[in-house]
Amino acid sequence: MRMQKQADVSTGLLTLGVLCQSLPLLLRYAVSSGEHAVATDTTVLELSRACSFIMLLAYVAYLFFQLKTHRQLFEPQEIEGGDDDEEEAVLGFGSALFWLILMTIIIAVLSEYVVGTIEPTSQSWGLSVSFISIILLPIVGNAAEHAGAVIFALKNKLDITLGVALGSATQISMFVVGTLTPFP
Repeated sequence: MRMQKQADVSTGLLTLGVLCQSLPLLLRYAVSSGEHAVATDTTVLELSRACSFIMLLAYVAYLFFQLKTHRQLFEPQEIEGGDDDEEEAVLGFGSALFWLILMTIIIAVLSEYVVGTIEPTSQSWGLSVSFISIILLPIVGNAAEHAGAVIFALKNKLDITLGVALGSATQISMFVVGTLTPFP
């Protein structure tokens, strides 16, 4: 029952993501005749922005659902006979904040370096900038997450594996695409 509810929520969000990303494309192909092209571009942009708003709203509602109203569905199940002891924090608040700020700065510097090397890499490898930016970078960027999912799958931790895969897909399809769509 618990897994079924999680699957229903994830399936619904991913289906909404596919629909919201497909509708503007379908509209463009349905109405793309010569003299209406300018009106079509404006209409497609308006539809894309509306779909983007719906996707972001659904993602925020999903986070509220997952973290507040139905938290028990997404918490790991307790193992029978396990210890009731709470784990002590390894880092204090101050040191955790320091490491968060430091890692954010390092990632920002490295991201600038990666962005600066996309065009030369595109020319030397003979690949388009769009392919590198849209296909290769997200795969490489999520490599650690994918590796973690594979390791959990090898250990027969199906719930964690599916949680990682579906969580990543939901985040990309609903949040990232929804955030980037309004800006042409």
